[in-house]
Amino acid sequence: VYRRLLGLYVIPSLINHACESNATRVFVGETMLVRATRVLQEGEEIVWPYLPPLKTLLERQQHLRTAFHFECRCRRCTTERGLGRAY
Repeated sequence: VYRRLLGLYVIPSLINHACESNATRVFVGETMLVRATRVLQEGEEIVWPYLPPLKTLLERQQHLRTAFHFECRCRRCTTERGLGRAY
């Protein structure tokens, strides 16, 4: 049974975060492939979530601030912030 425990993926490590991603990671053995999840426009930045997408806005923001030292301002977070308590 193959278990992926740890890896160093230099190029994929440069991919930025967005809660609403346009790419995903796919593993074939020890090889990580980056796959688009939709058609990308020329020049569009490739982004993926750094944490599970089902977390709430507050959970996502707290985790990103604590673990990665930034505040996410992606379209999803901006929209959810605008909805306020109604969301």
